[in-house]
Amino acid sequence: MKTRNLLFLLLAMILTGTCAYRGVLKTRRGNMPEQVGRALFDDLPVNEVAAIVIETPHTNLVVRRAGETWVVAGRYDYPAKFEKVAYTIRGLRDLKVGQVVPGGDQRLGELQLLEPGPENPVDQQASRLELRDGSDRALANVLIGRHFIVRPQGDRQAMMGGGYPAGHYLRLPDGTVIIVGQTLDRMIETAEGWLDETFVTAAAASLREISVSGPEREEIVVSRAPDSNKLILKDLTPEEGLPDDARLSSLFGGLNYLSFRDVADPALPPATTGLDDPIVLKAQVGDGLCYIMKIGAQVDNGADRYVAVDVEYKDMAGDESDDSEASADERRKQAAELHARLSPWIYILGSHRLEPLLRTRAELIKDAPPAGAGDDETIDEDEV
Repeated sequence: MKTRNLLFLLLAMILTGTCAYRGVLKTRRGNMPEQVGRALFDDLPVNEVAAIVIETPHTNLVVRRAGETWVVAGRYDYPAKFEKVAYTIRGLRDLKVGQVVPGGDQRLGELQLLEPGPENPVDQQASRLELRDGSDRALANVLIGRHFIVRPQGDRQAMMGGGYPAGHYLRLPDGTVIIVGQTLDRMIETAEGWLDETFVTAAAASLREISVSGPEREEIVVSRAPDSNKLILKDLTPEEGLPDDARLSSLFGGLNYLSFRDVADPALPPATTGLDDPIVLKAQVGDGLCYIMKIGAQVDNGADRYVAVDVEYKDMAGDESDDSEASADERRKQAAELHARLSPWIYILGSHRLEPLLRTRAELIKDAPPAGAGDDETIDEDEV
């Protein structure tokens, strides 16, 4: 056979083999090129979503729409973070296929994509995220598995088994396993992560006075001197000692973006929560808002405590910084809204947030230096 014919025959064999290989690869990959970039729920009717249902190996959670607000059903219908609700619904709608995992249905345990439930090992279970409409019909449903870890080439941490999460493995309702390029941890947080964070917040510089009183403790009143901004402990005598300025400052700073850990059952009796005989903290803000915190018993004899909160408005007579009557009306309205939002609930606060607020009067005083301690010492010439 001529050399030219042999070359044509060899080229034909190569082309035929290449086409056959591509066909097999395409079948094995589940038509991956056609799926990559496809939106998972692009036709999701966002405005019809009435509930977010989360099922994990450790908890079940429902965040649902109640009238004009969203609430956390597992936390006595406490208001939910609207921003988080919107983030989850829109984020699920905008998810796109980053990669189809060939043979993923054979690796469900390894990828933590088994159905959540007692029939499967906990460390191999997925978290289910589902959106439902007002008639409890599923609008979107997906199983979220373990992180997709990226290990950069040549990276020392990667060589030691490290890396960083760059997405999640997902299992779709038809069984397809894919990778998405977003981490979805915020969407499947526990109930505490969904609670609206509106709470007591007063910058230290805005506070005019704080008082703390309660059973078996001496009342504390700390005010800000109008001419110097110095914090003054009421009725402190020289014989008692000197004010501990650092601790007075931490008392005033303790209300700046104060946060709670969780909410308790509002039906708990006051005798159980200790709110029948609480420590009462009142914080007067210069603009007229007054926060009232009732600090009760420890939760299950632990470090956290039950706390009730209320807000009221007080006219600040003689304050040159007071705004017009219209501004005062705005503050009254703000106080009324905060009262309606916060007063029906029993909160659980961590001990580290309450520590600077619960110090006794004695703990706000430090010993005065001995008489003459600051005087210069004289040196006897005979000693030189």
